[in-house]
Amino acid sequence: MTRGRSMSGRRFFCVLAASALSLVSAAQARAETFRVATPYPAANFHTQNLQAFASAVGAATHGGLTFEVYPNGSLLKAASIFDGVRDGKADAGEVMLSTLAPRDPLFGVDSIPFVVSGYNDARLLWDASRSRVEALMKANGLRLLYAVPWPPQNLYAETPIARLSDLKGHRLRTYNAAQKRIAELYGAQAVQVEAADLGAAIGAGRIDTMLTSPSTGLETRAGQRLTYYYKVNAWIPKNAVFVNAARFARLAPAMQQTVLKLAQDYEARGWESSRQTYEHDEAELARTGVRVLNPDVSLQGDMRRLGERLTREWLHTAGTEEVDILLSFENKRSKVK
Repeated sequence: MTRGRSMSGRRFFCVLAASALSLVSAAQARAETFRVATPYPAANFHTQNLQAFASAVGAATHGGLTFEVYPNGSLLKAASIFDGVRDGKADAGEVMLSTLAPRDPLFGVDSIPFVVSGYNDARLLWDASRSRVEALMKANGLRLLYAVPWPPQNLYAETPIARLSDLKGHRLRTYNAAQKRIAELYGAQAVQVEAADLGAAIGAGRIDTMLTSPSTGLETRAGQRLTYYYKVNAWIPKNAVFVNAARFARLAPAMQQTVLKLAQDYEARGWESSRQTYEHDEAELARTGVRVLNPDVSLQGDMRRLGERLTREWLHTAGTEEVDILLSFENKRSKVK
């Protein structure tokens, strides 16, 4: 009897172990992996926020969904990410919204110069435009997860810039339609450079002026050549993180809700990280020998007039919905003030 009970017990535990292994194997078979393309370096605060989001998704789904982040354009180059995610070459991606402005003017609303004066304004503008951006993403087979701003875009130059007319003949790095228009208006040569190639372009002298964040300036060691930095606070662009909508829809509903809830959390985390990064990186630029300067009255006046002109031009290309977004933003801002 004892031996029989012992054999029976062993058989029971063998069956139990086999069942457990079967359950693990079934869970592994159901596990999903989303490949996420981003053009930014691993050390960039956007990429770090994206990686933290990916880790949180993995933990919250107990490994049922894994987001594999491919930084620095290693999966898809910046210009290919939007279409690549739509077409299934990647499952998710991150792009700067204003680079999509040629597809629809709304994507460029956060890069109209001098519409926003700081992060609070940028948040109001995002609140006013988010539902429309989500609709545009949906129309392209994508599902928006979250958006996080860059720090304010400021002017770097190899030589002093007293007026915008001083840009004539300079090689201005461009990454969106607004910058190309600035180059055209002031006689600069527009040089399209993706984020992953920017450091090399600066080092080789392919560009000698650019409008970008202090974070990007540090990452690319811009201060080795571009030693003048003017705090013009031109605009506060945002990166959007999105997934292929059809692929996302195939996830279990509970898993979808988990991802969307975490996306809200990491949008908030990303906004705070951007604020902290701005304060830290601008101070760090100064410590590296870059002249961090406030623009004088002439340059400020030029910038204000530029903003007014580009806003008018944007409104001519925009539809009723886009105009309503700006009006809604202005109304919200007036109430806050």
